[in-house]
Amino acid sequence: MTVQWHQVLDRALAENAVVRVGDAVAQHLGRTPTRSEITAARRAAHRYVAAGQAQEATLSAVVGGQARHVLVLARPDVDLQDVSALRRSLAQRVRTLDKPQGQGTKATARRAETLLTQVSQSARAGRLLPLAQIEPAHARLLAQDLTEAVADLAVLAADLTRRSRQTDTTIRTEPPARQSPGT
Repeated sequence: MTVQWHQVLDRALAENAVVRVGDAVAQHLGRTPTRSEITAARRAAHRYVAAGQAQEATLSAVVGGQARHVLVLARPDVDLQDVSALRRSLAQRVRTLDKPQGQGTKATARRAETLLTQVSQSARAGRLLPLAQIEPAHARLLAQDLTEAVADLAVLAADLTRRSRQTDTTIRTEPPARQSPGT
């Protein structure tokens, strides 16, 4: 299935004034993008800029312990000359790039990362909701349900924090020695 990267970038810019193209791609896919996916998204970003719908900048950054040039898109009203402000805008997203991918039990770690992506997307989408259009009684019920869900997420965060502080307790043991048939 072909991805319409300009639509992905449009949604990303609707949620944030400044986005890294690679972050928008990874967030959309829910996984680390391939080189061809990043290339296609970069080309779409350049077309998006050429159409006057966004601005672009290239910043130097350390991603995964390596120095890289990162393509950044910004809304037309953002001041791209203020590099320190751009870096601050992107700082919260760098944290997710520096996370080890799939460490531990790979399937479980990936599920947790996907869950985090979904929660983050939901939080950003929630900030865009026109709350005045929700009936007060319905808003009360939604608030109660959300409070319960957030409490469950807080428990998950505490469990993950506790797990992150544990040392690797895996003990390597030698396989049992083979016994001869006569013993």
